[in-house]
Amino acid sequence: MVSENAVPDRPYTPLNESAAAVYAAALPPLRQGDGDPGEVRAREVGDGNLNLVFIITSQSGRSCALKQALPYVRLVGESWPLTIQRNSLERHAYEIYTSITPDLVPHVYHADERQALFIMEDLSRLRIVRGALTEGVLFPRLAEDVARFAAETMIRTSDFYLDSGEKKRMVACCINPELCKITEDLVLTDPFFDAPSNEIEPELHPTMAELWHDTRAQDAVARLRHAFVTRAEALLHGDLHSGSVMASAEETKIVDAEFAFFGPVAFDIGMFIANLWISAIAHHTIRPEDPFARAIFAQADHAWRRFAERVEAMLIEAPIWRLPDGARREYLLALARDAAGFAGAEMIRRTIGLARVADLESIADRPTRLRAKAAVLAAGRALLRESQDIDAFEDAHRLVGHGADLLV
Repeated sequence: MVSENAVPDRPYTPLNESAAAVYAAALPPLRQGDGDPGEVRAREVGDGNLNLVFIITSQSGRSCALKQALPYVRLVGESWPLTIQRNSLERHAYEIYTSITPDLVPHVYHADERQALFIMEDLSRLRIVRGALTEGVLFPRLAEDVARFAAETMIRTSDFYLDSGEKKRMVACCINPELCKITEDLVLTDPFFDAPSNEIEPELHPTMAELWHDTRAQDAVARLRHAFVTRAEALLHGDLHSGSVMASAEETKIVDAEFAFFGPVAFDIGMFIANLWISAIAHHTIRPEDPFARAIFAQADHAWRRFAERVEAMLIEAPIWRLPDGARREYLLALARDAAGFAGAEMIRRTIGLARVADLESIADRPTRLRAKAAVLAAGRALLRESQDIDAFEDAHRLVGHGADLLV
């Protein structure tokens, strides 16, 4: 059970390490009953773009994580204000996810809406997947678990599993305009023209100029943005990439759900697979003979296959609305085409837009980094151009694989 506002109310104040330690010391899981947790220490570990995150440990051996929203985009600073209410929405998303896939999200112990924070399970035993992939570590459960999370949370919050009234009430509780605007701008708009937020290495300007004048790719992005803005199909994580997943060989946890809202079903899985493709292309560019790149690429294929299989099985069993066989096949094909398109947009955004990724930026040798970025941009552009003509998602996978020489 989540406790709420169990400490005295005070005006919103961003915490530092000492204040976070004092705050958490009075609450579960550090304090159990009347027991004294002993000395409590906090360290700030947030390496994301938006929030403060503290890992807090007690002398008694218990630990937790405290996440607090800042009133601006941390990556940019106070010049970009942002609502702190996203913290409450993220916690609400975790409540829904816990009712569907409890093993794949962190446990939340306490929430404080005034301070825009919650205390959750300490996941320090796990690694952020993006960093692990960059270092050559691939977790065996990753694709399977993320595919299950995406399929289960999407379909069980859709009209196939919820009656009309329940679905609309849930949509109303998950309105997230400011965070959605970030995605609309940074993923589906700015990378596709010469926007100030883009950061493009000079050698790649001709490549981007070609993309900006590619009518077919631009039309595809327009369709994707329209889908993102208008289609409230299911509860999305909204930012499901390799930096929002923590894992080990034994378990996987999905974190950073502050972008959650109701949108198109294919968005999350497309974004996640795009980040696997980016990692695979980066590794292959650095060491073409290293099998690790192809192992990541195979995981991307596995993620889609398991997602599609689970979605189809759930549609067949849907309690509210079961599609006839033909309509179900059309729906699954539409998901594949949407996922391929969103993946293409994400690959381009992560290469030249705001919030680029370590998979590419950590390549120290400049010519190698440029080759990797050019390959990712080419794959993203090809996906946009061809997404509406593929007959299965495997066609998109082959398109990326052939272009990046990742198919054996």
